[in-house]
Amino acid sequence: MSQVWHSGLQVERTALAWRRTTLAMLAASVVALRVGGLYEDIAAMALSSASLLVAGVLAWRGRGRYRQVSADLVGGRPHKLLLSGAWAAAGIVLLAVSTLLLLLGPA
Repeated sequence: MSQVWHSGLQVERTALAWRRTTLAMLAASVVALRVGGLYEDIAAMALSSASLLVAGVLAWRGRGRYRQVSADLVGGRPHKLLLSGAWAAAGIVLLAVSTLLLLLGPA
């Protein structure tokens, strides 16, 4: 059987990039949630909580995608896209809106 993929670490590097993205989103969500709590801004806290949930889904789906792609590549099967940047974009938008609410809200 011929090898359909290069035996480098492309899948591992991609998985690590998703982990870094998820970790940064988790940290920023926790900070935004904490700041929203200090200012008692319910909307910012709700959006930060939603962003925290999105980051959790991103971490869960990223781990599953790594396992699936690795198994497909080793087995010589084509793999399908299981994770898109839509989850990351959703979390980033939620964080941005909650930050704007905190910055532009009442003092």
